[in-house]
Amino acid sequence: MTSTEQLGSVVSRYKDAYSSARAIVASGNTIKMLGIVAGVLAALFGAALGTALGSNGPHGLKDLALALFGAALGTALGGVGGALALMLMGAIVGGVIYSFGVQIAAQGQMLYAVLDTAVNTSSLLEAEHKLVIMNAAAAGATPETTTNDAGI
Repeated sequence: MTSTEQLGSVVSRYKDAYSSARAIVASGNTIKMLGIVAGVLAALFGAALGTALGSNGPHGLKDLALALFGAALGTALGGVGGALALMLMGAIVGGVIYSFGVQIAAQGQMLYAVLDTAVNTSSLLEAEHKLVIMNAAAAGATPETTTNDAGI
């Protein structure tokens, strides 16, 4: 394997690894956004359900809650207290999903750090190649190699 082929192989390996890190961070960020949306929707649903169970209204939801959950739980789920409890549960669910997203995004950031260290300490790469790889990784682009006077 010539030094040019070896350099191309190393650059390709780093390119693929940086793409993986980008995908992991993007997945984590997506999960964080889903956690926020799920928490908000669950809290709104909890508020609406708790309020609806608190008043008998035209649909008889309070009677339904009493029939389904019994007197103690059906009454507890109704009204402001029930709405707050259901909103809190929605916020907790959203917070848990958000924390999973944070952990996944952090794994991608750690992969970035490991790759940055590997690129900077590689004896197979010249300083200019390291700079090209690091700049392309930071911009999210594909690293393009240039050749020096030695053809590397």
